[in-house]
Amino acid sequence: MVQAYVFIQAAMGKPSAVAEALRGLPEVKSAVVVTGPYDVIALIEAPDLQALGRVITEKIQTIEGVERTLTSLVTGI
Repeated sequence: MVQAYVFIQAAMGKPSAVAEALRGLPEVKSAVVVTGPYDVIALIEAPDLQALGRVITEKIQTIEGVERTLTSLVTGI
């Protein structure tokens, strides 16, 4: 398994809706609204890097209100 934190910049007024949509995805283990340069941080898990990439590009980045993402892989699992 591969895990990553996805830092998300959301459209104004959309962070809560983005986090709620993320929580509906089976690959998302946690999604929280935060303050700072990013609006939402999600912990995701996938079987391999290719699947992880598909989750980000096909599921997360297509959520209404998601403007930009930054992904950081978790190491040492």
